[in-house]
Amino acid sequence: MCNLRLMSSQRPIDQQAIIAQIEHVLSDDEISTRAPQIRKVILSNNGSILDETTFPPRALDYLLSSLNVRLPNLRVVTIETRAEYVDSDRLKSLSCTMEGRDTPVGFELATALEAFGDHIRNSTLRKGLTLQAFEDLVRILKRSSFRLKCYFMLKPVVGMTDEEALQDVRAGISYLSRIASQYDMVINLHLNPTFVAHNTPLEAGFRTGEYNPPQLGEVIDAVLSARDSSISVFVGLNDEGCAVAGGSILATCGADGLQALETFNRTQNYHALAEFRIWTRRVAKEGHRPSGGSRTKRTCSIPSRDQEDSAQDSSDAFRFRGRQAPSW
Repeated sequence: MCNLRLMSSQRPIDQQAIIAQIEHVLSDDEISTRAPQIRKVILSNNGSILDETTFPPRALDYLLSSLNVRLPNLRVVTIETRAEYVDSDRLKSLSCTMEGRDTPVGFELATALEAFGDHIRNSTLRKGLTLQAFEDLVRILKRSSFRLKCYFMLKPVVGMTDEEALQDVRAGISYLSRIASQYDMVINLHLNPTFVAHNTPLEAGFRTGEYNPPQLGEVIDAVLSARDSSISVFVGLNDEGCAVAGGSILATCGADGLQALETFNRTQNYHALAEFRIWTRRVAKEGHRPSGGSRTKRTCSIPSRDQEDSAQDSSDAFRFRGRQAPSW
């Protein structure tokens, strides 16, 4: 459903080349200037950071050691990976790279659950992740004192109705809330309103009218479903520059809608978001659309993604995305 594979190398990149990438990114003037303000770093390579074929362990250790030295106020490191690459010994080793700091650093592991329905998750999206394997991962993370971020897609496939998409997210929220309570885990649901990427089945469906991406009201309704749950929610508002024209919520939600979602990401204020949803229904009934207008486009390198601190915004979070062969 996405085309990030087309943005990645189709062969493994050697260790020294990855280290060179690390040095290039961390030496960037913008990163150097903001270093004291950066509190969260997200490690991603469009695949699995813990896949040793695509990201050698020595390169990852070098990256973490560099972050330890150069980011004095770092508080969270997020590592994106598939579940099968996770083991307790490796997590313990990673945690040791951040010991002895004046400012403690917590680790968060991010993995793609994507959909709650097994058929969509494993037959259509081919994630190869059963709920049993997911819960095995949770137990490993709990023993290692890692937190968990789960990427989830709203309406990820052609043929899915708006109501079916909402029910799938609600089922996922209920499940993750139960897991969070059962294992006493900090879990964040990173909800991505699916966008229509170039050269994908979604684009074909979008062109023929068989698929329409989630709209603002549907996204808000999905988020509000977590109001009384045991998890936090963050709405992904970055289409990576890969969406076709009109194929992303960023093209349709208007300035007011974008601001409402960004404010929720910072504050987790469900009441304010619910009030905004009431307003959108009222203006829709009256035949008007929420106001549009220009917006400041966010870059891929410093996105507004959060889990540890609800007040965290794009000025103090940083994404390191190595260009690497994907490990789907």
